[in-house]
Amino acid sequence: MMPTITLKFYLPEDKCTADIAFHAMGFALTCLDLDNELRKYQKYGHKFTLASEAIDKIRSSLHDIMEGRGVSLDMIE
Repeated sequence: MMPTITLKFYLPEDKCTADIAFHAMGFALTCLDLDNELRKYQKYGHKFTLASEAIDKIRSSLHDIMEGRGVSLDMIE
């Protein structure tokens, strides 16, 4: 018999925690995708001339990736 894990949440108090647990893979894959994008900038270079341009691009990419994965920072209280 395969071992199992059961998570128990008490709603509505634990809704935020339950949402994060339910979407944990989306958050993890978002981190992986963003890391890969940053690695490409390191490996192949970039055209950013100002730190603020790089920060804006990275934040935009983060939000795009999260949207594609069905997760949002709004899920975190």
